[in-house]
Amino acid sequence: MANNNYIITGGPGTGKSSIIQELKKRGVQCYDEVARSVIIEELNAGSNALPNKDVLAFTRKVVNKMQVNLMSCNSHSLAIFDRGLPDSAGYLRYANITIPKYLVQAINDAPYAGTVFIAPFWQEIYTMDDERIESQEVAKNIHGAIEATYNDLGYTLVEIPLLSVQDRADFILDSIGI
Repeated sequence: MANNNYIITGGPGTGKSSIIQELKKRGVQCYDEVARSVIIEELNAGSNALPNKDVLAFTRKVVNKMQVNLMSCNSHSLAIFDRGLPDSAGYLRYANITIPKYLVQAINDAPYAGTVFIAPFWQEIYTMDDERIESQEVAKNIHGAIEATYNDLGYTLVEIPLLSVQDRADFILDSIGI
């Protein structure tokens, strides 16, 4: 059976979430980026489980939520995720932190499609905010670490062209065959 759980990945601020919102408008089952919601929750709670404080505690929370999302999706219909479990490994790779065994196992068990859509760094749309605190240089380096991680794991990366949000969504759906 073909796997219909697709990932949109890329560094911070590359337009992934905007594409996800466009796909949702079209009725596609999509899952928002988990890391952003964890950052908001942890900031509100005054917790240190944040990427710039305790990255391993933060990663554990992100991975747990991603696994819940994977378990909740219907394996027989299309689902598109704003980041996947390998993104967490990519962030740790960027930080030169050894990937925990639980994350390696979660990645190996994850029912993702072999094709992953990667949004390239796009300077013209990059903006920082309360949750996206990385400079453009750091964002580019994170992007490189994420891309290398997916390549090392054997995924086929398909670059999303630098087009309007609607055209980027069309590109993804056309590539999937929808």
